[in-house]
Amino acid sequence: MNKIIVISAVCFSALVSACSSDDYAADKAEAKELQIATAVEAQESRAGISIQSTQFVSGQKVGVWTFTGSGSSAVFKNKNLSMTTDGKGGLSCASGIYYDPAETVNVWAIHPYDATWTDKLNKTTSQTIIFTLPTDQSTQANYANADLCVGHLAGIKADGTKHVIPMKHLMSKITLKIVDGDANDGFTVDNAHIDYAAIWSCIKVQITTRNTFAADADPIASVAPYEGIGQIRCAGSASASKVNSSAIVPPGQKYAAGDKIFFIMPNPGREPIEYKLPSALTLEPGVEYIFTVRIKLQKVEVTMDLADWNIERRSGVIQY
Repeated sequence: MNKIIVISAVCFSALVSACSSDDYAADKAEAKELQIATAVEAQESRAGISIQSTQFVSGQKVGVWTFTGSGSSAVFKNKNLSMTTDGKGGLSCASGIYYDPAETVNVWAIHPYDATWTDKLNKTTSQTIIFTLPTDQSTQANYANADLCVGHLAGIKADGTKHVIPMKHLMSKITLKIVDGDANDGFTVDNAHIDYAAIWSCIKVQITTRNTFAADADPIASVAPYEGIGQIRCAGSASASKVNSSAIVPPGQKYAAGDKIFFIMPNPGREPIEYKLPSALTLEPGVEYIFTVRIKLQKVEVTMDLADWNIERRSGVIQY
C-alpha cells in the first residue's frame, strides 16, 4: 500500500508539474514586452555639451517600478528594476518587462538608480530617504548622478507602443557664467586665471515618499535640504569649461542676506572671489539660478537671472 501511495503521489506531482509547465508556456506566449522610454522635461546644455538635456546621457541607470491596480490593490511585478539609458530616450535591461496585452500597467521611474531604494517606495507608509550629492560636480558623471529626476505613467499597455515617461527635475540648479570685464579695463576671463569655482550648499537631501501606491502621481512627495553645508565644485580642471558651469543643489535651500553662495578661486597669487547675497534667497525645485559674474579690474559685478529648468525660461533679471 505504501508503494501504491508513493507512486500515486509521484504521478500526481508529475501531473501538476506538467500542467504548471503548460500554463507557464501559455502565459509566456501571451505576454508582450512593455516598451518604455524617458524624456527629460527641459533642454539644457553645459559648456556647449548636452548633459541631461531632453534625454539622459547614455549609460545612466534608472530605477523602474511596474504594477497593476493602485492603492491597496496594487500588485508589483518589478521593484526598482535597473534599466540603462541609450542617450536617445530608450531604456533597456537584460530581462525586459512583460505583461499580458490586456493588462493595464502603471510605471514609476527614478534617476539615478539606487539599489537601496528597492523596498522604500512600495510601502503603505511614507518613507524617508537620504540622498547625498556629489561634492565635485565638475565631472560629467558626477553632475549627471546629482540630477534627481522622477516620472510616472498610468494606464499603459504592452501593445507595441513605446510609452514615454516624462521625467522632471526635483532639484535646483545654480549656474555661474563668468564673463569679461569692460573693454576699457582690459580684464578678461583668460587673465583672471580661474582655478576652480564652487557653490556653497547643503550636501545631503531628505526625500519623503508617498504613503499610497498612486497610479497617477510620482512616488516622491517632497525633497528638502537635510544637513552638511559645504562646497560643491562646479568647475575645475576636469570641466569642459570653467566659465559656464552648473551645480545641482537641494530645493528649499535658504540663504540669508550676507550668506556666501559661490566661490571662485583664481590660480595661486590672486585673491579669491567670494560672493555674498545682498538679500535673502530660497531655492525652488526645478528652477535654475543663473549668476552672471563680470570680473573687472577693481570690482566684480553680479546679476542673477531665473530660468525654469523643467519647462521654459522665466523672465526677469535681478541686478546686484
